[in-house]
Amino acid sequence: MLDVSDLITKKVSKKFVDMKLELTNFKFDSEEYKILEPLTLKGQLLMDGSIVTLSAEVKGTVELTCSRCLKKFPYNINLEIEEKFTDNPENKDDEVIFINNYEVDVNEIVENNIILSLPMKKLCREDCKGLCPMCGTDLNISKCNCHEENIDPRFAKLKDLFSDH
Repeated sequence: MLDVSDLITKKVSKKFVDMKLELTNFKFDSEEYKILEPLTLKGQLLMDGSIVTLSAEVKGTVELTCSRCLKKFPYNINLEIEEKFTDNPENKDDEVIFINNYEVDVNEIVENNIILSLPMKKLCREDCKGLCPMCGTDLNISKCNCHEENIDPRFAKLKDLFSDH
């Protein structure tokens, strides 16, 4: 949790943040992400009217699962985040997060920003060959003896239309 009471009560208008987050893992879309290198948050909080803006950089390493070969691999996180908070219930801006107790849950904010920054297709390397769809052999390590021609049984009859008799 990040205490913003001194900003909201207008004792200060700017506050620097440099912290190591206690987040060790998080889940999204039935997948669990393990934090391999602790996440750090470094930046500043600025008070402008009734809005507190967090502008910071998040760094660390998360373990991802390759979309092709299913191996775990480290993925470096290095992203800029900007979030706005207010304790004013009259604020109707959807981009501003409402806080009601002078504390901001930084873990949740960082977690959401990491999820949004992850690649759609998570690859351990660009040229990952993946797994054989027939036998499951990791094609990065060895070749399999499966027949190359993998025809969907629903379309097998169409193949006969194009074959020479």
